[in-house]
Amino acid sequence: MSRTMQSMTLGLALAAAGFAGAALVHNADADRAVAPFEQGIAFVDVFGLIDEILKGPEPEAVRLAFDEGKQAELAGMQSRMQEIQAQVQAMDANDPELGALYGEAQQLQQNMQQFYQNYQFEMQSMIAEQIGAAYKQVFAAAKAQAAEEGVHFLFATRPSDDLIVDSLTGVAQEILARPMIAPAESIDLTAAVRVRLGLPDPADATPEDGTDAGSPDTGIPGSGEPSAPPSDDGE
Repeated sequence: MSRTMQSMTLGLALAAAGFAGAALVHNADADRAVAPFEQGIAFVDVFGLIDEILKGPEPEAVRLAFDEGKQAELAGMQSRMQEIQAQVQAMDANDPELGALYGEAQQLQQNMQQFYQNYQFEMQSMIAEQIGAAYKQVFAAAKAQAAEEGVHFLFATRPSDDLIVDSLTGVAQEILARPMIAPAESIDLTAAVRVRLGLPDPADATPEDGTDAGSPDTGIPGSGEPSAPPSDDGE
């Protein structure tokens, strides 16, 4: 997904879950060892795991199918607009049918604008639903892992200070996603939760486009937008 969409993803996850600074509580047996989390405190990168789930084959397939359907609809409208433009250019300026064609073109232009707005709303709603489902998976897996490790307080935080700075709202959401400023690697449960979820290790990913697998993510496949409708300021 684009950086703007990723910021929206983080914001929706934060608002819907309300997990910033929240704790998952487990009453461990008094004689149970809690090492290496000797204080019963750990953290997990909930945001990062949600993004990994959204990049999985099933959520991606849903987004791609949505895109393909919308692209087909838009292509039909664009094709008709091109036909009208070709007809107008080939007709005499005094042809009485010109008025009807201009009216059809204007209505088609409005339809395309409305279509594009609906596309954006539907895509955002679909991604929000996917985020909600992914959060439930991560929450359940993190809670189960905390119970096994004897962790009393499990915080959601992003361990990196690499903020996505694309807007005031976006950077604020990125900062709020890091309630723990200096978490120690020894109390990081992210890898264990990732295994429990059955997600592949990002370090093992082989880039298909020649880019560095460790570089910042630039987008979720299938969350692109159809071509913007043409403006009506000229032929």
